[in-house]
Amino acid sequence: MTTQEATTILALMATFDGRRFGELEITAWRQILVDVDFHDARAAVLAWYGANRGWMQPADVRREIAAARPVPRSVPGFVEMSDQERQERARRIQAGGKTLRQQARERAR
Repeated sequence: MTTQEATTILALMATFDGRRFGELEITAWRQILVDVDFHDARAAVLAWYGANRGWMQPADVRREIAAARPVPRSVPGFVEMSDQERQERARRIQAGGKTLRQQARERAR
């Protein structure tokens, strides 16, 4: 985020909460949100003030952005599964990779 973008974000927030800001606040916000896309930050501010009354802080900007992004399904290793499948996988991990049926067979031997 550039200094001009941080100024614009703070000005947008000021229209909702009446905050005053100067060079110090602009610099602080820019430093904290240096890696945040301006358009994402703007959308986060609008979403925040559409649902909240309190002042928005930099952490709130990040939270709003994260909440607006869906979980990417193309991440390597990402597998969507039901709660039952998750529980079964946890049991297998605890049992050294064996299913409940395999564990029962071994106990029966």
